[in-house]
Amino acid sequence: MKTISSLGCLLVLALALAGCRDRPAPPAADDAKPKDDSGIAFTPKAGLSVPEDVARHIGLQLAAVTERKVSGQLGFTAQVYAEAGPPARRVALGSAWVEARFAQSLPGGTDIVAITAGGHSRTGVVTRVVPAANPDSPAEILLELRAGPGELKVGDFARITVATGGREAVTVVPRAAVLRTPAGHFVYVVNGRHLIRAPVTVGGEQDGFVELTTGLLAGDKIAVAGVAMLRLAELHHTNGGDACCVPH
Repeated sequence: MKTISSLGCLLVLALALAGCRDRPAPPAADDAKPKDDSGIAFTPKAGLSVPEDVARHIGLQLAAVTERKVSGQLGFTAQVYAEAGPPARRVALGSAWVEARFAQSLPGGTDIVAITAGGHSRTGVVTRVVPAANPDSPAEILLELRAGPGELKVGDFARITVATGGREAVTVVPRAAVLRTPAGHFVYVVNGRHLIRAPVTVGGEQDGFVELTTGLLAGDKIAVAGVAMLRLAELHHTNGGDACCVPH
């Protein structure tokens, strides 16, 4: 009986291995078009392919990149690195990195407005601009923000806006179109029948629009809604995958 049992186990194992060998070899990574449970397919070169019914389900919307005249208003994020002054006149000291061409319009003494994480608006001032050694690199902006005790603590972030004057036509996209990640800012661009994630450099924000200083041109078609779901689908494909003979 032990011999029969051993033969049976060997037969099952042989059949399982034969099943893996009989499977066609997977296509090369650049040609593979695996679909996730939603039906979204992905290839590294072409990007994401989203069926129409899935696009409707995730609220995907496409629109062309445009140019529009905006008032001179610069927006960026600053982080608090210290506190100073007595409690009655306490200020939070912050810093931010801004493109060199924008930093030139922010001399010391420039008035700013800060929006805290709690949604409160506080005034402040630029105290100093530290230019980068490389003129193509961002400059550091040092700020002084007026805030109550405990309102802006070391490590907190605040959204800064600065009125810079003038009006000009710039390339803009809706704020919802910009994917913000630790690796930088991205936009999903229409690439034939696919959507591919493209890096962009952002400038100021105004009225729900973000200025793009590099990466896209007016007329390019992009995703303006459903961006978070596109990113999740891409992460599923790039970080997922099952090995042969692994049980599910």
